[in-house]
Amino acid sequence: MRFAFAPKTSLPILEFRMVNSCNGLLCLSGESRDDPSYVCNPILDEFITIPPNYKGRCRAPLDGFGFSVETNQYKVLQPFIRWSTRSVAQSTTLRLRYTVYTIGTGVWRSIGNAPSDLFKFPFSALFHEALHWVSLAVESAECIHSFSFETEQFRSLPLPSNYGRVKREFHDLLKLGVLGGCLVLCVFGASRELDMWVMKDYGVQESWNKILVIEDLYMKDVSCHYTEPVMILIDGQILMAFNGRDVVFDNQEIKSLGKSQITPTGSAFDATSYSACFVPLSKVFKEEEVKRNIFHPEFCLPPLILHKKAWKIMVYNLNFSSGLKM
Repeated sequence: MRFAFAPKTSLPILEFRMVNSCNGLLCLSGESRDDPSYVCNPILDEFITIPPNYKGRCRAPLDGFGFSVETNQYKVLQPFIRWSTRSVAQSTTLRLRYTVYTIGTGVWRSIGNAPSDLFKFPFSALFHEALHWVSLAVESAECIHSFSFETEQFRSLPLPSNYGRVKREFHDLLKLGVLGGCLVLCVFGASRELDMWVMKDYGVQESWNKILVIEDLYMKDVSCHYTEPVMILIDGQILMAFNGRDVVFDNQEIKSLGKSQITPTGSAFDATSYSACFVPLSKVFKEEEVKRNIFHPEFCLPPLILHKKAWKIMVYNLNFSSGLKM
C-alpha cells in the first residue's frame, strides 16, 4: 500500500530535498540559498518552517536534523562555506562553519571545533542521537565524522582497518547508513563488488564485521553505480536504493541484487526506513506555528519506507524486522 503527497501543497516552495528523518518527523530543505527548511509529519500532514540563516553566506546544502533526549529538544545543524585567502601564497581555501538551530528558540548559534573538510550528510545516518558522515576530501584522514545533537560536539569514529582502500575520487564509493540498530558502511570496489560492514560495538574499530558481499552488483546499461542500505525485511533480506532510481534487495543465496515490487519513479529519489509519529506538531513544538498541507492522506497506517521524487513524497507500507542477522 502507498499514498503520495501531491505537489499541490501549502509549502511555500515546490522543489526541496530530504535532509533526514528523526522520531517520525521529516526534515526538508529548499534548494536555493535563501530557502527555509521545514520539519513535517507526513502522516498528520503538518509542518513548521525553520528560517534560513545565511545572511549572504554561501550555503552548503548539507543540513542535519536530530533530537536531544536530555533537553527534549529538536535541532537543525546547518553548515555554510567560508573562503579564506592566505596573504603569502594568495591561495584560497574552502572551509566549513556550522550553526545550530534549536527549534522553539528562534535563534541560530555558531559552534566551533568542527571538521572543516567538505562532506555530504548521507541520508539515514542518524544514530545514537548523532549525525554521521564520511569526508569527501581526498587528503583528509579516513574516518567517520559525527555530530552529537545531545552535546553539540563533533567526534571521529574509525573505519574498518581492513575494509580495502578504494580510490577516493568519488564520495559514492563509501556510503554510511543504519541497519538493525547498527552503523553500517557500504564499500564499492572496482571489480563489481559491494562489501557491507557493520559496527557491532559503537566507536570500537575492532568491532567492524563484514556481513555481506554482493559480487554481481552492477546492472546493465548503468554508468554510475552506488547502493545505499534502507531497511531489513522480515525475511532477513536487505532493501537498498540503487543509483537513486531503483529499490532493490539483496539475494544472499546468489550474492546478487534483485528488483523489488516498488515502482521506480523514473527520476532520482532518496529513500529511508521510517516509523510513523501520530503526535501533533502543536504538542511537539509549542512555540512554533504549525501549518497543514492541502492534501490529506486517506490511509494512516504506519509507513516503513519513505520515497522521494522531485517534489512528491511517496510512503510505502512494508513488513520489516528491526533485527539484523549477523
